[in-house]
Amino acid sequence: MVLDKIAIHHFGGVQKDSYLSTQDLFFSDIDIAHKRRWNFRSSLGFFVGYNFLIEKDGSLHQARALGEETAAQAGSNFSVVSICLAGNFTISPLTGQMVDKPTEAQRGTLKKLLTNLADGHLQEYKVMAGATVNIKIYDIHPHRFFSQTSCYGALPDSFGKNLVLEVLQERLGNFQKL
Repeated sequence: MVLDKIAIHHFGGVQKDSYLSTQDLFFSDIDIAHKRRWNFRSSLGFFVGYNFLIEKDGSLHQARALGEETAAQAGSNFSVVSICLAGNFTISPLTGQMVDKPTEAQRGTLKKLLTNLADGHLQEYKVMAGATVNIKIYDIHPHRFFSQTSCYGALPDSFGKNLVLEVLQERLGNFQKL
């Protein structure tokens, strides 16, 4: 099985309040919510439907092995690496601003994860036997690319791609210094 795309998600709001800040929720909170919603345990022992979840402080949690079925984007749960950021990046009608914004710590962790996946550096991640990862920068998308949803809120579609481009520009700058 080849994983050839990445879907980036956000927590969004909650059913009773789609504009609620969710940036202070933890991996354990989402695990409980997903157990109630799907009760679909991963090979790693979690109910979180994503492969990875990044908390506000930049902590990275792997909930599902790469190549394992996710519960993240219907119709693409085997071929897509699913990454979720804590927070609700939806525009609040009261303020006209995003409810939450990705923190610098989240951006740093996501940048490292995306770069590792694109470079094929998978040693620190759990990968199902027979699964391969072949990600190109143009295959990094928001969840809304795969499903009828507004997820990941008001972040630009290029948010994840731009993080990897930053790394490539840094590498090019270092190469030019040689």
